[in-house]
Amino acid sequence: MNAVALDQFTAMERARAWASHHNLTVYKTAYKVGQYGPYLELHFVTPQVAERHSALIAQLSAEIGLPVTYATEPKPTHMSEMLASILPPIWNVSKSHSLHKDAGQFVVKAFGAAKIPREEIEVVRTKFAEMTGYTLVIREA
Repeated sequence: MNAVALDQFTAMERARAWASHHNLTVYKTAYKVGQYGPYLELHFVTPQVAERHSALIAQLSAEIGLPVTYATEPKPTHMSEMLASILPPIWNVSKSHSLHKDAGQFVVKAFGAAKIPREEIEVVRTKFAEMTGYTLVIREA
């Protein structure tokens, strides 16, 4: 870590620039003070996505001179938007979803799910897992 920690605003600005430089989507950068002192908390779409970048997060921490952690709660609204961006238009998916954090599953209901080709489902599941770290489960509506 830096011998001198950056001030709150400079550290947050550097973290946003770092995310941009590495093409990472960070929804929020929070400066917090805990029992061991100040730290930054980064909000990714899910903790699973944040974990993929733990080495980069450690580098950021060393650069700004503050511990850097990530939020442990997923962002279901953003996950839903990500799913909508990759769903084939012919899928008739309910707008509601169910998030099972312990199982790492994002559950949606589709009308006529049994008629959706298995290969198509697997392509969407793979893309969704890459984007979020969660398994997409499709159930009949």
